[in-house]
Amino acid sequence: MVLLYKESFTAKTLVFNGSPSTFELIGAILSADGSIAVTVVVYRPGGDDVNQLFYDELTTVLEQLASYSCPVVVTDEHSHRCAWAWRPQRETAQ
Repeated sequence: MVLLYKESFTAKTLVFNGSPSTFELIGAILSADGSIAVTVVVYRPGGDDVNQLFYDELTTVLEQLASYSCPVVVTDEHSHRCAWAWRPQRETAQ
């Protein structure tokens, strides 16, 4: 999992209290031109059932993020299958 940002930003790795067992996360404090924002990416394997432990661990992370006095962006990890839309369709011989 990665967190990509433009080179015009400065990033400082965000350290979380504890390590969740039901999901993975990565975060950074991003700054540019005097503005600061916290950005966090959360990844939870799709095949795992959501249970109370997941909500408890997510609540712990969100409570930590609530302590920042700047915008906070939380997003999920995006895995996409490439459709290769730019390739022309092959016609099958009849």
